[in-house]
Amino acid sequence: MMVEGTWAMTEGTDGYEYILTSDSDSDTVAVVAVAAAQATAVYTPDGGESAKMVSTKNFGPKASMEMKGTTPIPGQDVEAEV
Repeated sequence: MMVEGTWAMTEGTDGYEYILTSDSDSDTVAVVAVAAAQATAVYTPDGGESAKMVSTKNFGPKASMEMKGTTPIPGQDVEAEV
């Protein structure tokens, strides 16, 4: 998220509240309330309708393995991590 202006954050038992204040006179103040589990949030612009948001970070299949190693870089006497 990009905010051209200032923001302030407060932390409570239910989560976090961000107050966004734009540098532009044509934009209004907005509040983003993020649940403590950081799985949901609500964006509410001043004078506008709230928009519910859901994190997709935990959706989809999980990795069954992670593989790491090194490989030579052709023409150089070094290896790169893969």
